[in-house]
Amino acid sequence: MNSSTEKLALQEKNHTLDDADAEVAAFRKPSTAAPLVDRIEDAVEAFFARFSFRALFGAQVNLDLRLSTVVDTLELLSSHHSQDHLLSALSLPANHQGLSTAQVETLRSQYGPNKPMQMQPPTLIALILTAILHPFVLLLILLAVVGGSTGDFETLTFLLCMSAVSVVIRVAQDVQSRNRAMELQAMVTATVTVSRIQADDVATTATVPIEDIVPGDVLVLAAGDMFPCDCILLTARDLHVAQAALTGESFPVEKVGLQAMDADAILPPLLERKHLAFGGTSVVSGIGSALVITTGTQTYMAAVAAKLQARQPPNSFERSVRRLTYLLVAFMVVMAPMTILINGLTNKNWAEAALFGLSVAVGLTPEMLPTIVNANLVRGAVAMMKKRTIVKRLDAIQVMGGITVLCTDKTGTLTSDHISISKCINARGEDCEQALKYAYLNAKLQTGMRSLLDAAIIAKATDPEHAAVQAAADEWAKVAEIPFDFQRRRLTIVAERSASTTNMDAADGDSRLMVTKGAVEELLARCTSLLPSATSTTPVPLAAEMVGNLSTTAREMNDRGLRVLAVAIKSTTKPASDISVADECALTFVGFLAFLDPPKDDAALAISQLTGLYVSIKVLTGDNLPVTLSVCSEVGIPTDHVYTGEELAAMTSDTEYAAAVRRGTIFAKLSPFQKASIVQELQAQGESVGFLGDGINDALAIKQADVGISVDTGMAVAKEAADVILLEKSLLLLSDAVVKGRRTCGNTLKYIKMTMSSNFGTVFSVLVAAAWLPYLPMTPLQLLVQNMMYDLSCVSLPWDTMDPEYLEKPRQWIASDIARFMVFVGPWSCIFDFVTFAVNQLYFKTVTADDISRAQTMWFVESILTHMLIINVLRTALVPFVQTRASNAVLATTGVMAMIAIYLPFSPVAPALSMLPWPVMFLPFLVLSLVGYVFLVQVTKVFYIRKFHTWL
Repeated sequence: MNSSTEKLALQEKNHTLDDADAEVAAFRKPSTAAPLVDRIEDAVEAFFARFSFRALFGAQVNLDLRLSTVVDTLELLSSHHSQDHLLSALSLPANHQGLSTAQVETLRSQYGPNKPMQMQPPTLIALILTAILHPFVLLLILLAVVGGSTGDFETLTFLLCMSAVSVVIRVAQDVQSRNRAMELQAMVTATVTVSRIQADDVATTATVPIEDIVPGDVLVLAAGDMFPCDCILLTARDLHVAQAALTGESFPVEKVGLQAMDADAILPPLLERKHLAFGGTSVVSGIGSALVITTGTQTYMAAVAAKLQARQPPNSFERSVRRLTYLLVAFMVVMAPMTILINGLTNKNWAEAALFGLSVAVGLTPEMLPTIVNANLVRGAVAMMKKRTIVKRLDAIQVMGGITVLCTDKTGTLTSDHISISKCINARGEDCEQALKYAYLNAKLQTGMRSLLDAAIIAKATDPEHAAVQAAADEWAKVAEIPFDFQRRRLTIVAERSASTTNMDAADGDSRLMVTKGAVEELLARCTSLLPSATSTTPVPLAAEMVGNLSTTAREMNDRGLRVLAVAIKSTTKPASDISVADECALTFVGFLAFLDPPKDDAALAISQLTGLYVSIKVLTGDNLPVTLSVCSEVGIPTDHVYTGEELAAMTSDTEYAAAVRRGTIFAKLSPFQKASIVQELQAQGESVGFLGDGINDALAIKQADVGISVDTGMAVAKEAADVILLEKSLLLLSDAVVKGRRTCGNTLKYIKMTMSSNFGTVFSVLVAAAWLPYLPMTPLQLLVQNMMYDLSCVSLPWDTMDPEYLEKPRQWIASDIARFMVFVGPWSCIFDFVTFAVNQLYFKTVTADDISRAQTMWFVESILTHMLIINVLRTALVPFVQTRASNAVLATTGVMAMIAIYLPFSPVAPALSMLPWPVMFLPFLVLSLVGYVFLVQVTKVFYIRKFHTWL
């Protein structure tokens, strides 16, 4: 598409497309075939989903509710063009004015209370079981059970303690997040006015809780009322409804009663029908009455919410955890049996070989990973809480650091969700304060329901910058009014100026002034003259050519997403009581007022920050295309590739659809299912997707995304689906959360890569030693203590700093990258291990039992010290101690562990660990080993980064 005009033309051409069919057609499967490993993982997940703990301990939900059924019902009932036909279809009398108390009780027993289905928060037991079923915790428990079955109770105790610590940390944070989220989701009790039949068969109005509404009730509507369920409007006067939460439209939508419907007209899509109102929307202005047709779980909003009850799809973090678990299991399955076989054949002691093989399996496992991950996530959650951001799902913090695409709704997220005046211009396109003055006079003095446009006019005119406008308007008092109606689409007030006023415009020279504002076409048709300039007070004739030019100007502003009103005046000496609609003629055109929902002040900066962090922005909105293009161009989102919901629905090829989703930056006029489908397609293309929205129409996409984000002022259904809730509608919070997520991911990856590479090198050394040495290079207990000391030294990593370069791009756990790092970096420690074995064999000799204990002690000390020192090398892509330095917490923990390792052979617990003091002659060799190892790993790092363009 080359222009927004072409897109609007296509929308008009497909305007009669059935809404339900459009949604079904657009909700296509992602085109990219899932890899085999993903399909296997999904099958395993589906198997375990049959034993869902949410189903056991959470609220039971009705998963049989189908949106198509609700849509079909609404389609059928809203297709009736007359009130008589509708009431007949519902078996209601032709003079239906409301329900009696008995009828209400009968219908309530049949349909239940008017409460949409809601997910109940997980119970404490469910949270505990979810934490225990974390893949890493299960792996630790499995190794603990194996260790206990072989009599290795030290391993059993240690691993179970690590598992318990991880579970406690995770559950504690989940409980805190759950409680905070429940507070945010608490809704105040709402009431609605209905017409009910009393005992004397007289209809009277009553205020009842929304839970008491049943199908067949007649609602009495006024400004400020919320629709508690889906309704068909019977009567409507000046009725405007805000349905941004459902469709994403910034401006209130004009609604009409059923009696005003054209019987021969082709019905538009469901969400655009003017006589149909949906639960969750609200009346902005006007009055009317409506017949309730669906309640509770049968409403459109509840049907959308029902989709949220489905199993949460695994996000990118969970997929990474699964792959890493499979990688660890694969290495254990290979290395542990090899260790047992080689050691058993060498030493002929199969029981000892089996115990040592178990120690190898434990040594390969980063058993502190759940604790490190949870400590990282909790620290991130606390930091985000201080930034007024609630994390409902801890994993979401890590996922935030890896998102490559942020999909966002427009209304209330990019925009302020507040209508304001963009410009006031005259016939020549010049700024015109006269247009604002007369519009303010009209809006201020009219006594009907003030619309959002009236509020925007008053706010603009009362700004100190326009004090003269307010002062001039205050000189007038209303003497008559011709109210707004949808046929004329304009409103007129007649005012008299104060007798004391002396400074008046020439156009105001008569004692009475008619001021009319309204729709452009209708008002221009009533004008015969215009004020030629911003300061002119003498009208000139309005030529037909000028009318065309003014219409073009208004249309161009509409195409830029602006809502346009025209303002005209007329002087009159006619008595106020005689003024009527017939007097709205021969008007003088003053100017145009253009309105918009302006972008937030921080939107452009936030978009710039996110794109600077290599996060692509895509706008997914239900609002119309011109408005969306206008906002996006102002905040810096590219408008080159734009698609509407109807265009996506018309695509017959999965390849075409995938290409559109990949290229597109703006998607307008989308249904809730189309938003979710776009997110799903992006995920299938390998993107990690975040979605920000606050309306009913965003809930499905929020649920589908890797991380769903809402705001505390959003609809309850959106907050229930979200992983993160912003307490302020500020996009700047998102860029800050992305950076915190990357820091969390980086510090976790430090532990994973450092631990697995070091453990891999140690286990490889053990394998070689098993075939070479006539004794175990380290006792199982020493191997376990070494592993524990290394893990404890890493507890401080969540408080470590990250290289600024690392925070610039999205970061995720990639199992293949971790395996590559382990294979490339881990074996270098083996060189110095082998030298240690050789020195022990050839220089210090290993003849007696004490010699063997001393040799095991020296390798223990050398291994611990190299581990502690190498943390400073591996934690950064820069040169350690020169270009960067670890945090004080990391330096402290590694230093303490190093001193403990040196002291242990001389301590009272040395005999229990089968250790002996190491000789002084071992010290020079130890220093040379440490220096050589650091130098070799630093050189490896340089070549690794050059080849693979990554480190952590």
